[in-house]
Amino acid sequence: MSAITLIPKMKFKFRLDLSGISSFQSMSVNRIKTLPLMYGNKEMRYEELFKITGSDSSNIVIKSSNEMMDNVGKNFSCGNLTIHGNVGHCCGAEMTGGKITIFGNALDRVASGISGGILRLNGNSGDYMCGKSNHKNEGINDGLVIITGNAGDYAIQRMRRGVVIVKGNVGKNSCTEIISGTVIIMGHLGKNFANKIKRGTFIVKDSKFTKNYTKSNVCEYNFMPFLIKHINQLSREKILSLKSFERFTNHKIATNLSELFVIR
Repeated sequence: MSAITLIPKMKFKFRLDLSGISSFQSMSVNRIKTLPLMYGNKEMRYEELFKITGSDSSNIVIKSSNEMMDNVGKNFSCGNLTIHGNVGHCCGAEMTGGKITIFGNALDRVASGISGGILRLNGNSGDYMCGKSNHKNEGINDGLVIITGNAGDYAIQRMRRGVVIVKGNVGKNSCTEIISGTVIIMGHLGKNFANKIKRGTFIVKDSKFTKNYTKSNVCEYNFMPFLIKHINQLSREKILSLKSFERFTNHKIATNLSELFVIR
């Protein structure tokens, strides 16, 4: 069976709430075509705004996506969603399972409040990536998020569990109030990084984050090969290798029990 594929029929003048795409699983293509959605102040059907083909609703593809399309993959729970193009706000927000792959950039709150699944953004994200959703006070609660570009301000706030990988830079006030989880950032860290955190494992290249930690003794960390293997298996690519790491602990704030690994 071929994937259910959506292609816009027009250049949108109004923002679209496409959270309904997450309910496509187990629907026939004819049913999907007749589903309602609002366009401006008018109720329309999906088939009036998109050319829709295919029959496999567990595998959804959106082509020629653009930043007017909000909530794509919100509450996504199973299957695969592939997006070719940019997306609007809240892409993958509160997803619980499945896999979302985006070939483009995303606006604010991508993967906010997720609790499972895998989201890969092959581009840059706006602000509040993996942060708090609009009606909750916690950010990513589990799952894997990979950003191949840069993340904006206020990223990864109030993380509880999961793994977040940013291959580029993160903006100011990122990783604040983290409770637990694993964060890997290969680029530069913005101002006020990781303020008021409790626990968590950080693997970074930007060494300026070390100033409030104490460097651990020089030794081999036997668990690092297992952690690296786990990260690479989750992401299905070589994110980390057995390079030289320096470990830092004992933050000057006693309530901060996080650990930091700097890639040398």
